[in-house]
Amino acid sequence: MGVSKLEKYILNSKPRIGWEGTEDPNHFEISKLIYQNRPEFRYIYDDMLSQEREDAINELLRSEFENLFSETRYLLIKDCLNLRFKELRTILNHTKGGTPEKAYCDKWRSNKI
Repeated sequence: MGVSKLEKYILNSKPRIGWEGTEDPNHFEISKLIYQNRPEFRYIYDDMLSQEREDAINELLRSEFENLFSETRYLLIKDCLNLRFKELRTILNHTKGGTPEKAYCDKWRSNKI
């Protein structure tokens, strides 16, 4: 199964910061590195990526912004946010020692080439 344009967009977006010893990391790699190497910040990710937080963000998006955008743009923003939640949870779950979802690694690798 191919990578959608939205998935490619979020996987290829780059932060304005880097990490020593890592060449050209994306946002997800930076998050993984922080989670692995700075355990004092893990609680931030754990809270930020909770289902309750995702639900609250989606509700805020709906109540405050849905009427400000076209339906297509609103749905794109919503899908982008939800996809980022999913990808971050997958990576951090793997970092915690959970079962990795092979899909993320395959998608990211295919976009690096």
